[in-house]
Amino acid sequence: MEIYRVGEKIKEERTRRNLSQEDVCNGICVSGTLSRIENGMQKPNLKIQEALLERLGCSTENLVFFASNEEVVKHNLELELGVLTMHRKPVGEKLQEYASLISDASSTQGLEKQFVLAMEAICGFYSRDWELSRVYEQLEEALKLSIPNYEECKVTSIKLLTNTEITILNNLALVLYRQEEHVRAISIMNYLVRYVENGDFNLETTGKKYPMLIYNLARMMETIGSYREMHRTCDKGIEFCKKYGRLAAMPELFYYKAVACQKLDMISDAIDCLEYAICLNKITDNWETAKDVQSEYDELLKCNCIINHTSHNTLSQEQIQSYEA
Repeated sequence: MEIYRVGEKIKEERTRRNLSQEDVCNGICVSGTLSRIENGMQKPNLKIQEALLERLGCSTENLVFFASNEEVVKHNLELELGVLTMHRKPVGEKLQEYASLISDASSTQGLEKQFVLAMEAICGFYSRDWELSRVYEQLEEALKLSIPNYEECKVTSIKLLTNTEITILNNLALVLYRQEEHVRAISIMNYLVRYVENGDFNLETTGKKYPMLIYNLARMMETIGSYREMHRTCDKGIEFCKKYGRLAAMPELFYYKAVACQKLDMISDAIDCLEYAICLNKITDNWETAKDVQSEYDELLKCNCIINHTSHNTLSQEQIQSYEA
């Protein structure tokens, strides 16, 4: 997307979705700045462009080609930090490098500070080095940098989110889940799933987060014994992954669908789902997980005396190709 067309694109999408300037720019920039951006009178920097376009569900993948060298360095560090966090790797050195590049005078300082606070809290959460209360407080602090009036009890009133805001809310729900605040956790996760389902999002931006969100919602539902809803949720996630070739979340979705099927006394379906979970874990080189699921599968067969059930522990080449991204 050419840099001079970003404002035009923002205005076009905002108008199409019948949103006010305040709806889109709240917490990112003032409405006067957005007005100048939309009218081609002001060139926004990369961070503001990304945030505005993400709230509208638009692609941001080509923006970096028109960014300054400093913006490119920070953008690449954000990508690296995202990958490290996803794989539960240490991020301290990279995060310090990113924080050192933030200028107090920068118009994006709030968004960049939000990213740093969120990464610190998420890493403290997954490493279990931080108390859960500390993680929750810092995530909430980070969220309020772009959603100043955020209150958990009013989360469903939030109209638009950036990808960072979605990540923060997802992790707030996971913290609550670990604190056994299951109803509160599910309330946030339900909102996030509906937000993506009901929006008009580019698949490579906000839509990319859908499998993760729906997987988190499904496993939370197990805790409260909502097995029919859990089954339905897994089905939605599986269909999405099949349609768009999102393989990564499918083993877990099939596994949790199997759990729901067992609780609903749908044993044959549970066996089928476990078989798919085993196969997909092998395809994605998650051999230890495949081994664990295989043990559950064998136990289920044994306990239910299934004699003539044909195992499908290998998928056809056509099935594999349809799942792979």
